[in-house]
Amino acid sequence: MAVSKPELERMNETFGGKNSNNLFTAGLLTNIRMNSGSRIIMVSQQMAQYVIPKKAEFPLIYTGFENAFGKYSDSVQKSEANYKIIDIISKYLLHPRHCYYYVVQNLLTGVYDVIEVNHFIKYSETHGFLKQPTVSDALVPGAIIPENTLLSKTSSMDEYGNYKMGVRANMCYISIPETEEDGYVLSDEFAEKTSFYQIEEAILTVNNNTILPNLYGNKEEYKAFPDLFEEVKDGIICARRQVNFSYAASELTENALSSILDNDKCIPGQGIVVDIDVFVNNEEELLNNSNRIQLTRYWMENKNYHKKIVDVLSKIIKQKSSVYSYKLKMLYERSIDFLNDEIKFASANGIFEFALIKFTTAYETKLKEGYKICDRHGSKGVTCHILPKEYMPVDAYGTRADIIQSPPSIISRANAAQCYEHELNFISNHIRRLLLANKDKDIESSFQILYEYISIIDAEQALSLKLKWKTLHKLDKIEFIADCITDGIYIRQAPFLGNITFEKIDYLYTKYDVHPSKVRMKKEFRRHNFSRPLIKKQEESYFATVKTEDGKLATKGISPLTADEDIILEVTDGKDKFKFTDEGYIPGVHDGQFQLVSYDNKTEEVKQLAPLETESPEDMLIKTWGEETRVETRGDVVIRSFISKTPVIIAEKYFLILKHVPEGKLSARFVGSTSALGLPNKTTKTETNGPFNQAPIKSGEMEMLNMLIRVSPDVVYRYLSVVSKDPELRSKLFNILLYEDPLTLHNISDIKQTKFNDIPPKVLNAFLLCMGYEVVEDKKDDVYNEFDELDLTDKQLEKIFEKHAKSHPIANI
Repeated sequence: MAVSKPELERMNETFGGKNSNNLFTAGLLTNIRMNSGSRIIMVSQQMAQYVIPKKAEFPLIYTGFENAFGKYSDSVQKSEANYKIIDIISKYLLHPRHCYYYVVQNLLTGVYDVIEVNHFIKYSETHGFLKQPTVSDALVPGAIIPENTLLSKTSSMDEYGNYKMGVRANMCYISIPETEEDGYVLSDEFAEKTSFYQIEEAILTVNNNTILPNLYGNKEEYKAFPDLFEEVKDGIICARRQVNFSYAASELTENALSSILDNDKCIPGQGIVVDIDVFVNNEEELLNNSNRIQLTRYWMENKNYHKKIVDVLSKIIKQKSSVYSYKLKMLYERSIDFLNDEIKFASANGIFEFALIKFTTAYETKLKEGYKICDRHGSKGVTCHILPKEYMPVDAYGTRADIIQSPPSIISRANAAQCYEHELNFISNHIRRLLLANKDKDIESSFQILYEYISIIDAEQALSLKLKWKTLHKLDKIEFIADCITDGIYIRQAPFLGNITFEKIDYLYTKYDVHPSKVRMKKEFRRHNFSRPLIKKQEESYFATVKTEDGKLATKGISPLTADEDIILEVTDGKDKFKFTDEGYIPGVHDGQFQLVSYDNKTEEVKQLAPLETESPEDMLIKTWGEETRVETRGDVVIRSFISKTPVIIAEKYFLILKHVPEGKLSARFVGSTSALGLPNKTTKTETNGPFNQAPIKSGEMEMLNMLIRVSPDVVYRYLSVVSKDPELRSKLFNILLYEDPLTLHNISDIKQTKFNDIPPKVLNAFLLCMGYEVVEDKKDDVYNEFDELDLTDKQLEKIFEKHAKSHPIANI
């Protein structure tokens, strides 16, 4: 119930028909008043480059224009009038409702037309979408298609007609090495959620002396490529082999034709085949070779498809009294040309000798490292790291982040609207907890909590909400409040008027006494080669679950005063009383403490389970939330659980997935995104003729701000001077990196000391720290060397841990 019906009608009246020119700008889907002009332009560019997620979601903070955009979107195909189906022309005999045309007649005007229905669509490059079957796929000739009948759709439209572009994600701003510049850190669970389709085309030209190996067949059936809806094997759709009669005895045997040889030209691909187009310029050559039976079948299917188009449409066109659309005429003429033997098919390289095959494949993918995502406010980033969900930050309410972004990007780029969206959703989460706490009271009192909150933000939306509430049945009211608790509170922020201001945000924080909490997150570090793993350093407020002699579970803690004693606090019968529930962002909703009402419209049966008698969220937090740093080991990895020094907001933002995928930008010279090595230089950048660009790399304002968040200012400025200005210092650093062991020089006695001899290790410290590596500072001895490969005592292990933990800046985030 994102947008009420009266609001939809008002929006359609304001922006429909002759007034439709008022809405065609992507800026209307963002907060124009809170973003700079350059960011609004960037938003429009990014919205033209997004991909449609398989399960798109509607944003919690919406503008009210989503419905108007949905009304004019081509992602949903509907009939434009009342039509009578004259005939149905299918491309594939075995799959008649995959790609086909309805030949229809408008019942009002009598005009004949064609409606194309494809259950896949390719937008640009490799981006596209698979469309699910609809009821309309079962229509037959003679049936009537009523106006506005759904013919096909993508997931970019909800049941109310609102346009959906992306997915919602809990996110927070924390500066860690992985978020440098435009880096984003994602949870693995969120990456799985962001699945989307890729549609690719592959073209294979076949000459007269070309053999297509039997890669998909067997001795009984020769198949050179996968059939329609068949999976591509081993990343190869098809291969071609030029016949060399000198090697025919070895290259044309049954075994050789069932495998790929070194000289074969392979056509790569992945996923399933959703379309196959075959174009033949020499039918005699097609029939002379027994290994081209599969190719012949698809050529005949394509040919018969165009023959039927000509047969059906010619009856309409040749009848003088018929009135038909331009689209119908063009389809007819195109099929005439396809069947004309005097017209030769051509590819990008000109007219080909024999045949050309175009494969269209579709596969499902998800966000991976290197993929780009953006929000609706001109902020774009690259997925730099994907962490297990348990490693992502979680606040005291159990809200776990899906995305971590770098904080400086907001300040330096003047796109503050993302903060308004972020913080408004954060305050909404508090209102949801108030509704949850009020669940046992009168439903009207719950609505009053919600109404008062909405009226502060948008009086017009609050009025619509109040009018709608009066029309609801009691069961519908209960369901509506339950939806607000579980799914979120939808808030309108129109682009031009009614935007919430900074003063209102401050008022909401004060009125509802909302306070961000510190967050906890985990990070992995590679351990040195100790003979024994590090022992957990346990504080007074930390409890671990252990087994007692009788097999039961118990919680124990180690007090700093009695570090050598285990204190058994409580023995339970297999249940860990101190387990911290962090699934979801509202305690009590996802762990069974609150069961929502379900209502069956057919049986009019109401089902509701009583709330479980469990500990309150506040009691759970007291027992599980501490200020200590926790440590665990898994093999050669040390996992530290840190708590932030300052409060961090974790709340929802709306993100779009961009079509810039790294698979299309890989180079054989490099394992990452395309390297500049070997690329021709622009004359404006350098005057040298060498293969490498000699222009210096500049560390800009954004890079410096990111470094200053975690690195001492004197080290940052020394780093900047060394890498870009001072030849003497730069030479000294390079000599150390090339000819000495820099890791033995990192024992910096005083980070603020400015002696010349300490500059190279300081610069190295800044280099490694900004790349996310751990650098240990020790006044006398190396933390590890004196203990490596020794059977360590508990005191030695504790000493290592203390030095190790205190030395790393990330321990104090």
